[in-house]
This record gives sequence, C-alpha cells and structure tokens, in this order.
Amino acid sequence: MKRPMLRAKGIIARKDGIAVLVQCDREETFYRFSGRSIEYGETAAEAIKRELHEEFGLQSEIGTLACLN
Repeated sequence: MKRPMLRAKGIIARKDGIAVLVQCDREETFYRFSGRSIEYGETAAEAIKRELHEEFGLQSEIGTLACLN
C-alpha cells in the first residue's frame, strides 16, 4: 500500500484583494492553487513558503489556515 502524501496549497491574494494567483499548465484544462507536498519535518506553512520561493521566486508571509481536507 502506498503511503499517503501530505500536500499544502496556498491561496495567494494581492493586498488590495483584486487578484488571486493560480497555476495552469499548458496540458491542463483547470486552475489550481500553488503548492505541493510537505517534506518530512516541515509544517504546512513552511512548505507553502518554500514552494512559492522555488516555483515563483516569491518571498511570502503565510497567514492563518483557511481549510483542512
């Protein structure tokens, strides 16, 4: 049996609330929030911060938890 993978996603909104950053690859027909898997020993907030830096070169402030699934 495969081990379940923990994932963290971030909702990235501009401070003025006008825009939200999402990802969509050329092969996909849907949008998704940024983020991926949580590495061993990382919190969800740390994983989102790391992924945003790796994927977009963004420095970020992580807010409160919005949803847990």
